[in-house]
Amino acid sequence: MKHLFLILMLILSAFPAVAQDADDEEEPDYIQMQVDSILSLIKPDTPDTTKARLYNYIGEISDNVDTVLKYSLLSLDLCKETDIELLAFNYNYVGWAYYYQG
Repeated sequence: MKHLFLILMLILSAFPAVAQDADDEEEPDYIQMQVDSILSLIKPDTPDTTKARLYNYIGEISDNVDTVLKYSLLSLDLCKETDIELLAFNYNYVGWAYYYQG
């Protein structure tokens, strides 16, 4: 058993460990691409309810606290009188954003 372990260790130590290169191209930011595509859907003549839902979705998918806060507050202003359920989600996102900001 000791010989098997020794042989296994010798075989595995022969493989070089390759770290990631710092010069590699960065992967595209998929969240930012989604945010940009959602923002392209919002036109001046888009109904307020639709704008509120799209802004809410941006706040939902974003991983940046400032972006979550910005778009959740925009959605909050648009849905105060129209969509109570969306209003609750926005208050939740705003609360979490303030919590993570410190």
